Amino acid sequence: MSKDSSKGLVLVFDLDQTLVATNKQIKKHLTRKRGYYREVWAPKKKPELNPELIEVLRIALQQREKGGVYAIFLLTNNSDTVFIQRVISSLEKSLHTRNIFDAILTAEDDEPRDTPKGHTKNYSSKSIRDVYRLLNRMEKTDDAEKRYAKEDLLKRVLFFDDNPDHQIRHEMFIAGVKEQYITITPPFMGINETPYGKVFERLYASTPTFFPFQTLVVS
Repeated sequence: MSKDSSKGLVLVFDLDQTLVATNKQIKKHLTRKRGYYREVWAPKKKPELNPELIEVLRIALQQREKGGVYAIFLLTNNSDTVFIQRVISSLEKSLHTRNIFDAILTAEDDEPRDTPKGHTKNYSSKSIRDVYRLLNRMEKTDDAEKRYAKEDLLKRVLFFDDNPDHQIRHEMFIAGVKEQYITITPPFMGINETPYGKVFERLYASTPTFFPFQTLVVS
């Protein structure tokens, strides 16, 4: 077992339709032809954030200070750096803090990625290898895979994404923690239906003294 396996939870968040309703960034402009319009991507438009994930982040930030959460990561296949930064700034404003994410990996990053066949360069299949990359960025190292045993690390990861089929879901299933892959259902476009009860329980239980009800059992 890795000596680092006892560290806190690692939360990994997708961006589009998870933290933010990306569909709301599309503006419709009427054309000269009556009844027709064109859609324009508007990265500078104020992002609509997922309010329930803001609350997850709020608790995760508190737990990070207490050691229950080791890292909070952003892993996205979005390449629009202007939009990504606006989302981060909006999150910081909502949470009244800076430096929410310990490391970020986007489709613009010049780093080897595990790209599924048929996708563009730097599009990630989102696997545990990306979590290792993020840990290396956070810790300014290059040997996370040696220091963190794969199965131990997977048991500490909470992964949030609207896509239900990323590689890490299969890896979590093999590790026996499939429930820690939280699929945003439906993809966040302004409506919340995803149950987060188990997520809150796991966060609170990561440092029992933080939460008054210490008899919680997370399945």
